[in-house]
Amino acid sequence: MAKSGKSTRRRTPRLGTYSGHFRGFGFFVPDLGGDDLFIPPGREGDAIDGDTVEVIPAGGGTARVSRVVKRGRARLAGTCIGKGKFSPDAHHIGKILSVYGTAEKGDKILVVPDQDGFRIDRILGRSGAREVEDAAVLAELDIAPDFPAAVLAAAAALPGPSDHDVRGRLDLRQALTVVTIDPSTSRDFDDAISIQEDGNAWILGVHIADVSHYVKPGSTIDQEARKRGTSVYLPGQVIPMLPERLSNDLCSLREGRDRLALSVLLRYDLNGQLLETTFAESVIRPNRRFSYERASRVMDGSRREKGVVGEVLQKMLSLAEILKNRRCSLDLPRDDTELVFDATGHVVDLRSIVKDVAHGVIEEFMLAANREVARLMLGLNVPTLFRHHPAPEDLTPVWETLSLLGMEDARKVDLSGAVKKATREGYGPTIASAVFRCMSRARYTTRYSDHFSLAFDAYCHFTSPIRRYTDLVVHRALREAIQANHGPIVVTERGGKRIPGPVFSEHLEALGEGLNALSAAAERAESRIRRQRVLEFLIRQGAIPTVAQITGVVEKGLIMSLTEYGVSGFLAFDMLPKDDYTFAPGVLKGTKKTYALGQELDVCIHRIDPAASQLDLALAPRY
Repeated sequence: MAKSGKSTRRRTPRLGTYSGHFRGFGFFVPDLGGDDLFIPPGREGDAIDGDTVEVIPAGGGTARVSRVVKRGRARLAGTCIGKGKFSPDAHHIGKILSVYGTAEKGDKILVVPDQDGFRIDRILGRSGAREVEDAAVLAELDIAPDFPAAVLAAAAALPGPSDHDVRGRLDLRQALTVVTIDPSTSRDFDDAISIQEDGNAWILGVHIADVSHYVKPGSTIDQEARKRGTSVYLPGQVIPMLPERLSNDLCSLREGRDRLALSVLLRYDLNGQLLETTFAESVIRPNRRFSYERASRVMDGSRREKGVVGEVLQKMLSLAEILKNRRCSLDLPRDDTELVFDATGHVVDLRSIVKDVAHGVIEEFMLAANREVARLMLGLNVPTLFRHHPAPEDLTPVWETLSLLGMEDARKVDLSGAVKKATREGYGPTIASAVFRCMSRARYTTRYSDHFSLAFDAYCHFTSPIRRYTDLVVHRALREAIQANHGPIVVTERGGKRIPGPVFSEHLEALGEGLNALSAAAERAESRIRRQRVLEFLIRQGAIPTVAQITGVVEKGLIMSLTEYGVSGFLAFDMLPKDDYTFAPGVLKGTKKTYALGQELDVCIHRIDPAASQLDLALAPRY
C-alpha cells in the first residue's frame, strides 16, 4: 500500500505492473523492487489492471502512467452500455472503455485489445443471466468447458489395467490396508494412504494414481490436458483437465478395484525423523473410502470403526501430528466458507469451513510425499518442474502493520511466530492481507526448488495428476527414473547432506511458464464466480448488519474483510460520519473517531454489483 506523504527523489521513468482498483485509483508495482507507488484517479492513462506500464514518479509516494508497454490481458468480458462504450466485468478495472464493433446495449461481450484499442470479438448473450455471466468469466480466461470429440473418443478407447500392465510393479494389493479420504462430494480419488508400524518405525505409504501410464506424451489426450493445464473448480461445477473416463474411472482409486499407482513409502522413526524412502511403480486395491467428516470422527475417537481400518486411521493421526510439529511452515489464516445451494442452483446459505482432523492429516502426508519426490529429482539430477515460492524481498510492510496493531515486539520472533501471535490476538484477516501483499506468487520452474512459506528446500507437485498437468510432468520424470533403475528406488536419509540444485531445462521452463498462466487463470475464474455467487446471496439478505475487520486504509476509504461471508468490501470515506479526518499509514484519524487497521466495525450492505464484483459497505445504523 502506498503511503501518503512519502517523497521520492527519482523522476526517471520506471517499469512495472499497474494494479487497479474498481474505485478508479491503482498502484504501481515496480519490476526491480522498491515501494509501490499510488496512482491517483485519472493518472493511469490508458492502463488497466495487469498491464506492464512505464510511470513517472510524482512525489509524495505517487506516480502517473506515461505509457502502456504491454497489455496484461488477452481478452476482456463485460457489458455494452451504449454505442462504443464497454464496462469490463474485471473487478480491478474501474473505468469505462471505448470499443469498436457492433453490439447492442445490455449485451455481454468479449473484447480483445489490438493496435486500435479494444475490438468486439463476440457477443455472449444478454448481461445478467447467470449462464451468460459464468460463460463470460470462462471466455475471458479462455477456459473450455467441453472436450473435443476426438479427445473423448481416445479416452473411451483406453483399456483398463491388464495382467501385462501389472507385471513388474510392486504388488501392494494384499500387503497393505489402503484407504482414500476425500470430500464427501468428490467423484475422483487420485490419492490413497496406508500406514504400518514396523518395530520402532512408521511406514507411511502415499499412493497416487498412475495417470502417466494412460496419458502418453504427444497423444490426443495429452495435448488437450496440456492446453487446459488444470481442472477448474467452480461453485457447483468442475471443468476437468482429463475426460471422465480417466478422472472418474481408470485413474480413480475406487474401493475394491485394482489400480495402477506410483507409491512413495516413507519410513520414519517414532519421533518423525525420516529414515528411508522408497519410490515404486505399484498396483494397489483400496480397502475403504472415507469422507473427511467420517474419517475425522474415527480419528478423534467420536466414532468407532471396527477392525484394522479403524486402527489405521488412528495411526495416521498420530504420525501426522508428529510431522506437523516438526514443520516450521508459515500458516496464514483463511476465512473459508462453503456455499450451500438449493435445487435451482441458488446459494441459500454460507457455512464457515473449519479444517477438520482428516484434512490436516491428508495435507501433512501430501506435503511429505511432494517434498521427497522433489528431493529425489534433485539427487538424481533430473530436470522437472518444481513449485517454487520465493522469499519476500522486503517484509517491512508486515512489521509496520504489526506495529500499527500495537505488536511492536513481534520482530523478536520469526515471521511464522509473528503471524500466529497476531492471529491469536484476533487480527488474522489484517495480518494475512499484509503478508499476501509482500509475497510473490508460487510458480512452476526448473530454476529453483525451494518453497518459502512451507520452509522446504525442495518441493514439487506430484500428488494430483488428475487435475494438474505439472503433476503429470513430475510423474513421467519419476517413472522414467524408476524404470532406468530397473525397479524401486530406495533412498536412505542423507543425514543433513546438502542436495544439489535443480537442472535447468529450456523446454520445461517454457512449459512451466505456460502452466503458471493457466493456473492463474483458473484461480481467477474460481474466485470471480464464487464472489458473484456470494454477492448474489448477500443481495437477497438485504442490509443485515455483520462484523468486518479493517484490512487496508487507502485515501478513498477502508478495505474491509467480512469474515462471516469470506469476502472483502469497501467502505468509502463519504459513508463515515462527518469529521475532520487526517489520513496516515494504516489510520484515519478524526476529532471524534479514529479508524485503524485491525479494528472491527459493525457494517451493512450499501450497494452490490455482482457482475462487476463490487461490494460497497456502510456503517450499521446502530453503530
